[in-house]
Amino acid sequence: MTTENNRRPKVLMVACTGPSPERPYQAVFIRRWAQQLVEGGCDLRVFTRRHITFGTYLSSWSRVLEYYSTPRRFQYHWDGILVNGIRQHLRFPLNYSPSAARLSLDAMREPLREIYQEFAFDIMYMATWGDFSLAAAKVAKELRVPYLATAIGNYENRFYNKPYSLPYRIQRELYEGSKLVLCVSNDLERKAQIMTDGKVPTWTWDSGVNMQHFAPSVKQRQQRRAELGIAENELLLTFVGRLVKEKGIYELLGAFGPLAKDGPQVKLALVGHAPRERRIRRKLRAEGLENRVIMVGGVPAAEIASYLNATDLFVFPSFNEGLPNVIKEACSCALPIVATNVGGIPEIVKDGVNGLLVPAQDVNALLLAIRKMVADPELLSKFGSAARESISREYDYRKNGQVLVNKIREIIASE
Repeated sequence: MTTENNRRPKVLMVACTGPSPERPYQAVFIRRWAQQLVEGGCDLRVFTRRHITFGTYLSSWSRVLEYYSTPRRFQYHWDGILVNGIRQHLRFPLNYSPSAARLSLDAMREPLREIYQEFAFDIMYMATWGDFSLAAAKVAKELRVPYLATAIGNYENRFYNKPYSLPYRIQRELYEGSKLVLCVSNDLERKAQIMTDGKVPTWTWDSGVNMQHFAPSVKQRQQRRAELGIAENELLLTFVGRLVKEKGIYELLGAFGPLAKDGPQVKLALVGHAPRERRIRRKLRAEGLENRVIMVGGVPAAEIASYLNATDLFVFPSFNEGLPNVIKEACSCALPIVATNVGGIPEIVKDGVNGLLVPAQDVNALLLAIRKMVADPELLSKFGSAARESISREYDYRKNGQVLVNKIREIIASE
C-alpha cells in the first residue's frame, strides 16, 4: 500500500474508551492523540467499545443501566471526529481465557469492515490493549492494512515479566504483528523490548503538553479557589485522575489525615470520577475530613488547567503508570510535585529538582514528603519553577504531534 505525500493519511484509531457526551472528562490521552493526528494533517475516525462484566453488576448499577440503554452499535461526534462503537458483555470466565480475543473478533469484524468500506483507512492506530486491540489487529491483517501498536502501561507494567500469563501472550502477539510499537515512556519501551525479545521495532514518543493552555494564571487561581472556598492563606493539595485504588487514592487519604491534624490550614481537592464515591465519602466522615477534602468529581479536559492553577502542591501516588499527562500538565502550570517512583514518572519528576518521589503504597513516605513540601514555601516555589522549565525543553505539543504524523506517513509509504 502506498499513499501520496500530499494526500491526508486516513487513520482509524481503535480506542479502549473515549470522551463522550456522557463523560467528557475521561480518556484525556486519547483525546490528545486524536487532536494531534487531525492537526498534523490526518483524516481520523475512532472505533471504541462500551463493555461490562459480571463484576459490573456488583459494583455499579448505573453503568449496567447505561450499557443496556446503549445500542449494540452506536456512533456520535466528539470534537468534530466521528466515533463508531459496539457494546460487548465480557462473560466470565471467558474474558480471562484465550477465547476473549476470538469473542471480541466476532463482535468487531463486521463493523470494522463496514467502516473500511466507507472510510478506506491506511492504518490502524491502537490506543488500547488486551483482547480488544488484538481482535482489531486480526481484522487489520484480514484487510491487509498495517497497524501501529502502543505501550500505554496497563498490561506492560503488570505482566512484562510474566511470560506464561495470558495478558503477556496477548500483548506479545499484538506487538509481533505491528509495524511499530509506540511507547509513551523509556520505561515502557524497555518492557516492550523484554516482551518481544527485542525482535519488534519500538519507538518512544510522548504527546507533550500544550504550554499555552497549561500555563500559570493568577486569574484562574483566584476564580477557582473562590469557587472551591479556599482562602489565599490556605494551602491546597490536588490530585487529578480516576479516584480508584490503583491511583493510590486511599494512600493519599491515609497521609492527609495526619497532615490535617498538624495544624496548618491545608486542604485537599480530588478532581476526577469516583466509581466508588460513597466508600470514599464514608471514609472522610469516619476520619472527620469532610471539611478538609473537596470531592470535585469528573470535569471536562478544558477545565483541568484552572484546577491546577488553584493548587499549591500536586500529589500523584499511583501504583503504576506509563507517562501520566496530568503530571506534565501540572509541571507546565509550574506546580511542585509529590509522586510515586513508578513507570515513566521519574522521566518527568526529578527527585529533589522539581518534586519528590516516594515508593508506591507507602503512606508514611508519602506523608513525610508532603510535610517537607508544606513546611517550606521556598522549596515549593523553587520546584515549581524547575517543573515548568523541564517541560518546555522536552514536551512541545505541536512539535511532537508533527513527529507522530510523519512517522505514520513513513509506515504507510513503506507498504
